[in-house]
Amino acid sequence: MSIMSEPWILSAKLLFGVILMHTCLRGIVSIAASDEVVELPGQPPVQFKQYAGYISLDEAKPRYLFYYFVEAESNSSSKPLVLWLNGGPGCSSVGEGAFVEHGPFKPIGSVLVKNEYSWNKEANMLYLESPAGVGFSYSVNKSFYSSANDVITAGDNLAFLEKWLENFPEYKNRDFYITGESYAGHYVPQLANLIIQSKSKINLKGIAIGNPLLDFDTDFNSRGEYLWSHGLISDDTYDLFNNVCNYSTIRRQAQYRSVTPTCSQVANQASREIGRFINSYDITLDICLSNVFSQSQVLLDNSQGTETKIDVCVEDETIEYLNRKDVQTALHARLIGVSQWTPCSSVLDYEMKNLETPMTPVLASLLKSGIRVFVFSGDQDSVLPLTGTRLVVNGLAKKLGLNTTLPYRAWFNGNQVGGWTQVYGDELTFATIRGAAHEAPFSQPERSFALFKAFLGGKPLPPVGVNTDKEDDNASFRVMVVLDNHVSEPMWCCSNNDGNGFFGDKYFDPEEWLRGLSIVGERYKNTPMVVAMSLRNELRGPRQNEVEWYQWVRRGATRVHEANPNVLVLISGLNYDLDFTPLLSEPLGLDDDLPNKIVYETHRYSFTEGQRWVTQPLNEMCNNVINDINRRAAFLTTGSKPSPLFITEFGVNLMGTRQTDDVFLPCYMSFLAELDLDWAIWALQGSYYLRQGVQNMDEQYGLLDKNWARLRNPAFNAKLCLLHQTLQVPKWTSSNYTFLYHPMTGRCIGSDYRSQIFAYECTVLNGWSHGGDGTPVQLGTTPLCIAVAGDGLPVKLTTNCNSRESTWNSVRNSRFQIASKDGNGVDLCLDFDPNDSLRILSRKCICRDNNGFKCLENPQRQWFQFVSTNSRFV
Repeated sequence: MSIMSEPWILSAKLLFGVILMHTCLRGIVSIAASDEVVELPGQPPVQFKQYAGYISLDEAKPRYLFYYFVEAESNSSSKPLVLWLNGGPGCSSVGEGAFVEHGPFKPIGSVLVKNEYSWNKEANMLYLESPAGVGFSYSVNKSFYSSANDVITAGDNLAFLEKWLENFPEYKNRDFYITGESYAGHYVPQLANLIIQSKSKINLKGIAIGNPLLDFDTDFNSRGEYLWSHGLISDDTYDLFNNVCNYSTIRRQAQYRSVTPTCSQVANQASREIGRFINSYDITLDICLSNVFSQSQVLLDNSQGTETKIDVCVEDETIEYLNRKDVQTALHARLIGVSQWTPCSSVLDYEMKNLETPMTPVLASLLKSGIRVFVFSGDQDSVLPLTGTRLVVNGLAKKLGLNTTLPYRAWFNGNQVGGWTQVYGDELTFATIRGAAHEAPFSQPERSFALFKAFLGGKPLPPVGVNTDKEDDNASFRVMVVLDNHVSEPMWCCSNNDGNGFFGDKYFDPEEWLRGLSIVGERYKNTPMVVAMSLRNELRGPRQNEVEWYQWVRRGATRVHEANPNVLVLISGLNYDLDFTPLLSEPLGLDDDLPNKIVYETHRYSFTEGQRWVTQPLNEMCNNVINDINRRAAFLTTGSKPSPLFITEFGVNLMGTRQTDDVFLPCYMSFLAELDLDWAIWALQGSYYLRQGVQNMDEQYGLLDKNWARLRNPAFNAKLCLLHQTLQVPKWTSSNYTFLYHPMTGRCIGSDYRSQIFAYECTVLNGWSHGGDGTPVQLGTTPLCIAVAGDGLPVKLTTNCNSRESTWNSVRNSRFQIASKDGNGVDLCLDFDPNDSLRILSRKCICRDNNGFKCLENPQRQWFQFVSTNSRFV
């Protein structure tokens, strides 16, 4: 019996377990099912489920928090859970977040339409109206409304989450993210920190906060500069904000209803200049505005004394929709203690002192716990401008010692700039959303969705041309391929005597070469990615002569065009693509037969000059090299019939072990910036499977490391920021502006428009003009110019542009150094501070004296170049 009983007992246990599990699941499903929203009035048909209802908190002082939850549009079981919180304090995440910004539907008239950029395409989205008193959330005891603060809100939000997850257990172990905007710059990090401190089992991975309030003084004081720089207030008013009463002081006084007469005068003057017809949360938006911006108004209220609130000239369809009885019934919502639903609470009396609590310590704690932090800003918001947010994030990174892993650069959504971004230590990201308001997903839904997708994926925001919807498709990267022809006899290229260098060499049969051009041209005729074909890489060797060069280059170019008229034809020069001087006396004569198809290619490396880069004065060396390039190749871009010139190869040893490369690079970068030429780097590959009989040989010029896993030298790529940009658009007739470039670092010189100048990434260019020796270096159209303060001191901006300290002269024998005299009459040059990546100093000029032609000291940190552009706002 005992032997027979064991299987029966086991079966009984299994059966009991199945019955118990089934019973529990039915119970769980019934709780969730009671909150299921079968269909919202006027909604289009959808395949995902949605839920709405209440979670009760605190039996002693009952509070009921309202939520709206939408499953992911597809594959909801494999996608993360994301909580969204709007700010205020006291504004609705359901009304603003879900129905105005990034939920699945938007109300239009009496119906809902699908939002093509709904965030539930990428995640299961949970919208919470918090604290009690906001939207449909309420407290039984009304005294709660006057006691609400950040600590209570964070505690209630965590209690809500834990109880909600009991009702939806399938999300307990799901990757979890907290997102929000505005005053959610407090809600989100404080909730995240409480999750970590309480050792909750919630699987928190990261937070994202948009246009957040993080530091009261920094954020609000950035308003004055933002309004002034965008032309909304005058210089006089800006001066009052800086020297009489700043914005944070006005906001603090208004908060306690104790605005001084002085600050009231400043606020009123700003209000008069801004006027009633500008939306402070999106300064480019027309004046027919919606109440969806109410959370911004909470932050802005009374901060400008008697400022008149902006009129709303259209009916807010979200308010109308959520106040319909049939909609409230479908959402299982009820109005308790209020007569109607409003975007921001009229009953909540939040503790406004909490606005002054800095959030950087909380963010620092999260980062140390391994939680990713993503901060983004709509760049048209003047309520909490990007400039203040960026300062806070930069300061946080410096405090934690986080190095920049992705330098400040533009990110793209499709073919357009989506904004700018910078990443620190892979866990802290700052990004702007171009053209976006305080509520970024409302005004720029597509760009905001792209940012949200990158955040969830833990990926950097995409660079130029990357189609984030088709990342596996090569064409989506807008790759442009140039087909190159190196050698006829397989070998490592290229030496003077390898028998592959010139037409008629041992291995170089020109007739075979022509047949090959025809075959390859025809083969890629219908491949749009292939944009050009090169005739031959680096013609060279003792047999070079002009007669045969003309003969075969003309025949080769014609053969390529006949086989594939869609591609450009790259004309190879003599002597390793360095020399086109024969064309000075005899053009190729192909313009009529191949109109707009001919491009000339040239190369340059430090080893072209051998060791002279380290044995001769650098000022002289760079000047000679640029003159040589202009004489032998760049002359093609000038004259009555200019031709395009393409730098198809240049490069340096990226291990930093080749001194000649290190000093060659700034010189060559200055040349590329001046002419704004297209270029290609040698090389992408980090290693070779087999090269010259050696397996797995390292390519020290390669952008990728030996394992092809990451960039070999990210600092080198960062230096190329300016060179990636189009500075001169040939057919544009707009005026040229000049900006100041530092080729050693690849940075551009900007300013705070008050007193200091800095070396920034070249994503935004400040205009600088210099009329020649004895004239000031002036900041755009402002009255400000650069002046020296003393040897080793930062240079400054001054309005006294006729003084000895603010007039600048070229340094003799130098192409790039400029000097001014200090108060003692000592010549000082602009100098990049090697101990501070932003600061520009004035120091004694390197190689300034008459022995400049013998001086071997490196002056490149004092190289500053005026570069022209007709395509950039400066």
